[in-house]
Amino acid sequence: RQGIPGQPGLQRFRDGRFTTIPLTDYEIENDVLCALEDREGNIWVGTRHDGLVRLSRRQVAAYTARNGLLSEHVLSVCAPRPGVAFVGTTKGLHEIRDELAIPLPVSSEYDRTTSCSVLADPRGSVWDARGGPVISHFSDGIRHGRSVVSEAEGFSRVFHALYLSDRGSMFAGF
Repeated sequence: RQGIPGQPGLQRFRDGRFTTIPLTDYEIENDVLCALEDREGNIWVGTRHDGLVRLSRRQVAAYTARNGLLSEHVLSVCAPRPGVAFVGTTKGLHEIRDELAIPLPVSSEYDRTTSCSVLADPRGSVWDARGGPVISHFSDGIRHGRSVVSEAEGFSRVFHALYLSDRGSMFAGF
């Protein structure tokens, strides 16, 4: 299926060529900022101002302010287990469960900052990188630790990316 050049869409690379999955069919009119295919084959698409969309063979589900997102500017998504996703937005981290977007509890001004990158480790814990710079660790929706990296340690920029290697190391990019 061919998309319209210059229109919002998701590119699929297979067998040496790109094809466009047009997203205007799903009422997405803004840029795609992140995408993920989960273990069940759902494709999660985060957008600049249209929230999060889950594309599956059975249905399309949209997550916006109507479902509980505090911001429809989605920067990252991870899906650690079936039926659950975590979404990083410009107003913090949300858990998607039972068709609702639930903002995770906040306890400080750092928790209200942009959640730039979110990832799940093999144990199902979720790691959230934010401005500040801050990295938080959650499991079962409960924060178990927050690591604030200070300017005194030589870090004064925002974390933009998290990556977990096959060998168990986590990398944080500025």
